[in-house]
Amino acid sequence: MSFATDQNEKAKWDSYYVQQTLDPDDPEIESFYGELADAMLAFLPEGGNVLEAGCGSGKHSLALARKGGCRVSLMDFSAEAIAYARKVFAAANAQADYEVGDVLAARGNADHDLVFNSGVLEHYEFERQVAFFKAMACQSRRYVFVLVPNRECYWYWVWRIRSAVAGAWPFGYEKPATNYRAAIEAAGLHYLGKAYFGAGAVKRFLMALEGLSPDLRRLIGEIHDRKVVSAAQRSYLVGFLAAVVPGHETPAGFTLGEDDDMYLDSDRVDRYIALVGDSLANQIAAEHRLAVLEAQNRNLTASLERRGPRKFAALVQAIGRVFRR
Repeated sequence: MSFATDQNEKAKWDSYYVQQTLDPDDPEIESFYGELADAMLAFLPEGGNVLEAGCGSGKHSLALARKGGCRVSLMDFSAEAIAYARKVFAAANAQADYEVGDVLAARGNADHDLVFNSGVLEHYEFERQVAFFKAMACQSRRYVFVLVPNRECYWYWVWRIRSAVAGAWPFGYEKPATNYRAAIEAAGLHYLGKAYFGAGAVKRFLMALEGLSPDLRRLIGEIHDRKVVSAAQRSYLVGFLAAVVPGHETPAGFTLGEDDDMYLDSDRVDRYIALVGDSLANQIAAEHRLAVLEAQNRNLTASLERRGPRKFAALVQAIGRVFRR
């Protein structure tokens, strides 16, 4: 079975990135990317080579480049994504190597200390995720690291379903995760653990929610900041770290083994929950459209009735004849 990326998937991301424009630096967003960069730099050797395989905008790698201590390369199957990433790096006066290429088809030398991506594997089913891990490992001599939306994050689902109902969800199929250990081990890699990221990004979303009173908005922010809710539920992303060869220890900040008894079944549960989320969004959108149509029908009926019962009855009969044809 071939896992080369299909042209429809490539066209989707070309269309997405060709529309993106450069935004001014946002301290909260930069802090989020910096959090991820710090976690990677903590286990990377000094001066290591890093490849973001499926880089999209390249902003994760830009955070690494800004902090220094490693050499950054970017790869994506979308030429528009690479073009956009070049603009992002140029605007920041940062350096990187670039390649338009399909991660699944790449078979380069294992000359990187870390191959990673963020926001990629959640768009694929288990078999292709395994293929991704294998392909990424072919280019790494130490680590493979992936970041995906965290299934346990309550507010992720609020954002996603609200966006889908409004017709503003551009990412298509997306399957948030709780554990990738099964896919990592199926790819022949050595699972080192997982860590949660992006609690600050979640707070940014919470503070922007419409319809909240000032008191409720402040209360939600305080609950989030005081860590009343666990990291697993507060954090937008979950990252999974694997080693290409055995002998590496689990780095600080990552956990290993706390849910080993359930990891083999996690992909099936992830898939079903994603389908439930999509179904709920479709149901809410359909109910909204129906409510709009019913309101329009009531207004039209009232307007026709005001014009006189005979004209209204004649119109109903005429409409009935049209539908009977």
